Amino acid sequence: MFIHIDTLNENITRVVYDYRGDRPGNSVLISDEFRPCGDSLPGQYEICGGRILFRNRQSEVVLQEIGHELAEKEVFRYYLDGAPVVKRKQTANGEVSYVENIRRESAGSAFEGKIVFDVDEGEWICGLGQHEDGTYDYNGGSEYLYQANMKISFPFVLSSRNYGILVDTESAVIFDCHHGKMTFTVDTTNNLSYYVITGENLDEIIGHLRDLTGRAPMLPRWAFGYIQSRERYCTAQELADTVSMFRKSGIPIDCIVQDWFTWEDGLWGEKKVDRGRYPDLEALIEELHENNVKLMVSIWPNMGEGGSNVSEFRAAGKLLPNSTTYDAFDEEARAIYWRQCNEEWFSAGTDAWWCDNSEPFSDADWNGAE
Repeated sequence: MFIHIDTLNENITRVVYDYRGDRPGNSVLISDEFRPCGDSLPGQYEICGGRILFRNRQSEVVLQEIGHELAEKEVFRYYLDGAPVVKRKQTANGEVSYVENIRRESAGSAFEGKIVFDVDEGEWICGLGQHEDGTYDYNGGSEYLYQANMKISFPFVLSSRNYGILVDTESAVIFDCHHGKMTFTVDTTNNLSYYVITGENLDEIIGHLRDLTGRAPMLPRWAFGYIQSRERYCTAQELADTVSMFRKSGIPIDCIVQDWFTWEDGLWGEKKVDRGRYPDLEALIEELHENNVKLMVSIWPNMGEGGSNVSEFRAAGKLLPNSTTYDAFDEEARAIYWRQCNEEWFSAGTDAWWCDNSEPFSDADWNGAE
């Protein structure tokens, strides 16, 4: 196994393990604009007795990697067996389509990777995204990092010892931190790659993380206020009455969310509203704005049969093979989707989008199948 260690600047060190000997490039997690310093910076790490010791600018050891592993595993691809046989099913997230006649074939091999670090008993470990399970300090806990309805997974942890670890992978990951060991198990990868970020304080570490992964745009000021949402408001009048109630009660509110089912019955995901329940979008949004409240609207990538939106996508050949979800990787498909959003909602003054249903290829999974 080959090891590559690069000191990218005085606060960021990259470690890569692989069996090919090549120096791999970055994953999509890393910003194209990030530029290493280009000069060797000794003293940030030391290999000692099979461990890697990472030091801060004061030469203090803040982290130790105590183990790593790459175990070969077989990987597979799925192919259509003839013309697609598509079956449709109604779920809580709308209509989902399945292709029945697929076959699995071996696509060679990759690796399951594992990285292990020392952790102090009283050390505070946070991060990993948003998982709605009430865990803030992961020292003594575990987490599954993958895409699900109520999970936002990010393979980064922040420590009270003033370091951060970013695992450079697009794979599912199992995080475990028990008995003084912090372990990242990467499900499928070609190599093991991670970054150690040090700093004087947690804010500085987050700043270097932003340098490494890209700077998120600053949200508008109202987005940091109170956003009111429920499952769901059914009419324009209900939205307006709710905002009015908040104002009369003296309860601060900055935004109200219009959740799903603004379309006519049976036309799931249609970006044209049911005029019986939402007769005048411009008047509604104007009233909300007069009350100094913004409107966020739920929009969906999958569309039920029978609506003009899905018909336009099908005529243009811009649906994914499951036949109900638009191809967001296609530039023309994105242009069609935006135009459909703009025709009624955005042109009427909508302030924000809730891009709903990030799991359009399976049954509703609100608990996270593990």
